[in-house]
Amino acid sequence: MEKSVNGISGNTVRHTLHFFWLIDWSGSMAGERIQIVNNSIRRVLPMIRNIEENERINIYMRAIKFGSRAEWHIGPQPVPVSQFNWIDMDALGGLTSTTQALDMLTAELDINKIGKRNVPPVVLLLSDGMCTDEPETLYYEAILRLNQSPWGRKAVRLAIGIGDQTNDYNKEQLDSFISIYLRQKQGVETFPASDHRKLTKYIRLVSTIATLASSQSQGEGEDLGPVNFSPIVIDDDSPDFGDLDAGDVF
Repeated sequence: MEKSVNGISGNTVRHTLHFFWLIDWSGSMAGERIQIVNNSIRRVLPMIRNIEENERINIYMRAIKFGSRAEWHIGPQPVPVSQFNWIDMDALGGLTSTTQALDMLTAELDINKIGKRNVPPVVLLLSDGMCTDEPETLYYEAILRLNQSPWGRKAVRLAIGIGDQTNDYNKEQLDSFISIYLRQKQGVETFPASDHRKLTKYIRLVSTIATLASSQSQGEGEDLGPVNFSPIVIDDDSPDFGDLDAGDVF
């Protein structure tokens, strides 16, 4: 039994939100980059738990890491966010097999696994490089399979590019990962984490805004409409984690 907004007690239907981290753990992520990712994810978890409580949804979380191969970092079984504990990741993965990570994700976004009566999954991809799977067409074929999946198409898929887009990550590849409706209708592009401070802020803002937007989406199943994603602007006045607590999500 839960208490509704008007004070009447009764059974409340809680939809489920599946959240996936897709994280580059190739050698170029070694050092400060991977440590910032570890610390930032750990610190954002209380904020996501706060959204679960306030929005009355059930959030489950998993993480895929990709280097020379993709593998589960936490999973494949979904973990309730209330019990999700981040395990620090190193950066010993070698190359950047993003294609394998996308195929693992697509397999988990199957309707038989996710169900039909839930809010859109949230997927956050972080990378400081370009896919090394050859030929390059394999990457875009994996994107196509993801777009053809019902939940893959409706998921809130976002990307953070780590470093300098000229010398580090491939913006075109990361942009293509972003949900089609977010790119075409709302103009969402890869978030450029060009320094450590921006990386910290983007992990916090993108993950929480996406979770909140999905939890407030309207409709169910085939009637589910596109998620409205709020613009994100990072500047020198944007607060750091130290200025926030778990109750300060927006």
